[in-house]
Amino acid sequence: MNEHVDFKIYEPPEERRYWVVKADAGKYFEIFTSHSLIAIGHLNEFVSDSSCANPFISNSKQIRRMMTIMQGDKEYYNSNNYGQVNSFVNEMKVGDWVLTKGDGVVRVGRIESKPRLDTESQQMLIKQGTRHEKTLVMDFMLKRTVRWGPTIKTAHLPLDIFISLKSPMTLYNSDRYMESICYCLYPFFKIDNFLYLSIRISQKDELRNFYITKIFEYLNELEFLSKLDGVVFNKDELGKMYHDFAIAENFSLSTQASFHSPGDIWAKLGFNGSSVTPKMIKAVCIYAMLFGNSHLGMDGIIDVESRQKLWDILAKRIDIEVTQGAAKKLKLEIPKYDTENIEGMDVK
Repeated sequence: MNEHVDFKIYEPPEERRYWVVKADAGKYFEIFTSHSLIAIGHLNEFVSDSSCANPFISNSKQIRRMMTIMQGDKEYYNSNNYGQVNSFVNEMKVGDWVLTKGDGVVRVGRIESKPRLDTESQQMLIKQGTRHEKTLVMDFMLKRTVRWGPTIKTAHLPLDIFISLKSPMTLYNSDRYMESICYCLYPFFKIDNFLYLSIRISQKDELRNFYITKIFEYLNELEFLSKLDGVVFNKDELGKMYHDFAIAENFSLSTQASFHSPGDIWAKLGFNGSSVTPKMIKAVCIYAMLFGNSHLGMDGIIDVESRQKLWDILAKRIDIEVTQGAAKKLKLEIPKYDTENIEGMDVK
């Protein structure tokens, strides 16, 4: 098998953090995305003019002092608003990803600048019906520049992210949803020595258990075959090797599945070593065969002869025609988003 060591499998940087900013429940989505920024208005009442913008106050204690007001003879500050301002200023970093919510969509962006105070408002015309327009003005002063990337329909979001977007907060951290975000955007990616595979079930009717079972059977074969050395085996050898593989408890593939219509199947597969290995590439190749190699650009990554041998082995192990039929019935798809804008220099 001719493996290419320069084959790219996306690996999110360890230091990256993930955020949601959805001012006024998404009212300013179009302004955020058309002006390449995110903004919050929590400091507006404490900033009288642009003199505060240069230099910008970034010390946490100074921000808290700025936001403190007198109520009678006692000092008071809104701890929730302060926490969001402090996160925007001192916890967000250039290179972090941010999600913002619009009408039925979410957009993912990459933070490109440090925070700034800017008293200039942004505006745009918003259509109301077929004949009327109004000018929407956003005067939030605390801003960061963002390079926006893919737009995702909320109906295609994983359930955990979808539910999290119902939070009443303007800004909050979403590090816990890092894997879900990557599953949503990438057909495959890796973290440490784990390969992650994403499958979208687009069928809207009831899902037949038989079809689901065939896909999980395929994933088991994917792990077994990808971890073997070489690609040439006879049927009897494979049967014994599979038995020994199972007895030795070498299967490590785990899955998360949402069997709604539509739904998702996510697979996580462990390999030895933290770099992209030939066995990992083989797993991606077998994964690609479920959809057709052209979808994932496998041409030139693994030579045609080796791919044919893998296909022949699969044909000996499972009923390929039935499995492909199940994939078609379930209308399986892979994520197909252009993520170049939000990756920056972190592609591996």
